[in-house]
Amino acid sequence: MSDISDGDAITAIDEGVINSMALATWVDDKTIDVTIINGRNSRAIKRQRNRAVDQLKRKISRCKNGSYKHRRLIKAKKKVQSKAKLALRDFDHQVSHKAANHVITHRSGAVVPSDVRGIECYAKKRIGRHSRQQLSQCSRGIQERYLQEKTQLELVHQDECYFSQTCPMCKTHKRGVPHQMGH
Repeated sequence: MSDISDGDAITAIDEGVINSMALATWVDDKTIDVTIINGRNSRAIKRQRNRAVDQLKRKISRCKNGSYKHRRLIKAKKKVQSKAKLALRDFDHQVSHKAANHVITHRSGAVVPSDVRGIECYAKKRIGRHSRQQLSQCSRGIQERYLQEKTQLELVHQDECYFSQTCPMCKTHKRGVPHQMGH
């Protein structure tokens, strides 16, 4: 990795719910530069939207269809959803801008995000309702598309299946065996 010239660096991206993106780029043989982009604001916007929409839905369910109050509550619900959509769009642009700055300053020639597309479908039995809701509301694809547009680089997804079960030192697959020191 020491002979990295302009455009040969690789930036790896790990996307998550709490931190929108964690970017890592090799600087030299022993140094990795990491940028972590916090996603707390996005979670707050979604939580506020979900709570407001839920309260309005309860009120709407008690109204007669087509009444003045019903129409007014529907309009208020659409306004809450619209404001949240605009705030999330702005947040996604901010995240992708910070990520693009990391990629451009390190002159990365390739961007490799972890492939977590459709994870909410595969994890239905293993996680609870609230975690599944958070996963389904993540804007991973949108942020990746914005990043691709800003950097003009093709994103090559890396599959994460069983990745944490492989020892990074000896590259062997661990099957319930505790990691041995001294690799």
